[in-house]
Amino acid sequence: MTLANNLPPYISKRDIVTGNHAVAEAAALALYTYPSVVAAYPITPQTEVIEKIADLVGEGKLPRTEYIAVESEHSALAAVMGSSAGGVRSFTATSSHGLYYMYELVSWAGLGRFPIVMPLINRAPAPGWNIWVEHSDLYSIRDLAWLSFVAKNNQEAHDMTLQAFRVSEDHDVMLPSIINLDAFILSHTSAPVDFLSQSFADDFLPEFEPIWSLNPLDPVSYGPLWSPSGITEIREDIDVGMANAKKLISKVISEFTEVTGRNTGEMVEVYGDDHADIGIISMGTWSEEAELAVDLLGEQGISAGATRIRTYRPFPAKEIIDAGKRYGRILVLDRSSSWGFQGQLAGEVKASLYDGGIDIPVKGIVAGLGGVDVTFNEIADMMTAYIKEDL
Repeated sequence: MTLANNLPPYISKRDIVTGNHAVAEAAALALYTYPSVVAAYPITPQTEVIEKIADLVGEGKLPRTEYIAVESEHSALAAVMGSSAGGVRSFTATSSHGLYYMYELVSWAGLGRFPIVMPLINRAPAPGWNIWVEHSDLYSIRDLAWLSFVAKNNQEAHDMTLQAFRVSEDHDVMLPSIINLDAFILSHTSAPVDFLSQSFADDFLPEFEPIWSLNPLDPVSYGPLWSPSGITEIREDIDVGMANAKKLISKVISEFTEVTGRNTGEMVEVYGDDHADIGIISMGTWSEEAELAVDLLGEQGISAGATRIRTYRPFPAKEIIDAGKRYGRILVLDRSSSWGFQGQLAGEVKASLYDGGIDIPVKGIVAGLGGVDVTFNEIADMMTAYIKEDL
């Protein structure tokens, strides 16, 4: 279904599509103008992303894109690492156990500075088999030098994909990106999306120019074994790349907002009262439920606010410290658990607040595992119960 005419020039069409479709269309904008490679292997609930791109390639709508149907997720990441090393824009997609099958190469791609873009449809790991949302796969990649963006709706999934190419391929960053989408809640649920136009994409995203590339006409060999000091130097340089990414994300979002008017925040999105008795911090689709919970509490005379983490890596520590200054206490929602510890996001929020000298109560709650629905009423109840603990 296509909606509305008389659209502004930065929008090509307005349609009702799934999150997977929205991501694929944005990737196609990045892949259309310049040489590119897509390699993928299907895994529920990611399959629609690569099926849509395969359709576009088959229909001749991506004439400069080479689509490689590989035999495994491991091979999918290996193939786009090869194409990225060869100097062309590269894209793949995966989910949960597909990511785990890739895992040997995930560190090679991140620590090797391959600016690949890879949507990750967040799905609970087995056992038992489950194809619904959980953030365990999101956290499993956090320490391997990948940028990590977390979408809250289909429109943002579309926009983030193009933004991720821009940030990853910048010479001051040169790190791969994942765009996280909650399984089925985003990946397979249809919602209105304003598709960016090809002319906007071409202006916004320059041609990928590798710092170095492999060329069979000019053969060289590289030694894969490094000394301890060499490894240390690489790791330190990645920290610099992550710091540069923080600055660039702000610039990219500012440029994007200036044209489109769509502003969901830079590293985080803030909602509700600036000086609230309680604040909630979350990532992903239930962040919109958290906003509804804030509204509900406001109707009950309770001052509340919400901070949504939009960019998980690099981690928005400064913005979390700012949240600590706005709220009297903080509740952190995690859709995953670091077994024997707590929710991963809660741990990182507490560490950031401690480093920033913020001494307020912080409570983490693990919920929604395996795709269990968590409504705004339930979130409001959690926040109310937390307030009453100290009364």
